[in-house]
Amino acid sequence: MNHHNHYPDNLGQLKEEGIAIRIINKLPTDPFKEGENYQYQVNGSGELATFLIFSVGPDGEPGLTLGDDGITVGPNGEDDIYVTNAKT
Repeated sequence: MNHHNHYPDNLGQLKEEGIAIRIINKLPTDPFKEGENYQYQVNGSGELATFLIFSVGPDGEPGLTLGDDGITVGPNGEDDIYVTNAKT
């Protein structure tokens, strides 16, 4: 957000060539879901936006949702590994 004044719509935008400051060169893959990237959600815009980046965890099934009230953890989300700026 500091480089572009908004969170990206998807993680792929972090490595795009056409942006002023590329954040990363390669997206890391989720170690629990071979060949797939970490999951990403963004809610809102500007300084009020919240983001969620997460791994599906050992069970391989996502179970987190980012909403206006923070993170909702479903039955498959109990082992998910995540980072967020949302209320939890």
